[in-house]
Amino acid sequence: MIYVHYAAGMPMQDVMALLPGRTRGTILAMADKLGIKRPSRWSQKECAILKNYYPSEGRKTAERLPGRTADAVKLKACELGVDQGGGGNNQAWYDDEWAILKQNLHLTLPELVQLLPGRSLHAVKQAHTRLMGSTKQRRHVAMRSRKNVGNV
Repeated sequence: MIYVHYAAGMPMQDVMALLPGRTRGTILAMADKLGIKRPSRWSQKECAILKNYYPSEGRKTAERLPGRTADAVKLKACELGVDQGGGGNNQAWYDDEWAILKQNLHLTLPELVQLLPGRSLHAVKQAHTRLMGSTKQRRHVAMRSRKNVGNV
């Protein structure tokens, strides 16, 4: 019970109800003896800072939150449903963004950036390169298979 519920952050009252006859002190002592840590609670102020800064700063928001690691910030942001905007690294590309990119391959990179708000020039260039690479590879495979059809 301690491994599962206490470590998951279940309120102490609920953990005590699952362990009849055990006091708060004995549960804390056993958790300490077993080396089990509880996740620390996030204050409303910390959550507000996260909601305000995470979209633009990403994991660097941890610098604004003493005692919080970049990993903890990322996990809590995910839990709160806060997305990292274009200011951070590794933001997933959505299907509609890929569609815009595919439909406008004839445009220059700065023009593509204008069509993809929240994406940096670097991000658009990387996605463009990936898309062009996969397109060239498909063309190459298709041409090879056409050549092989006549050799059968």
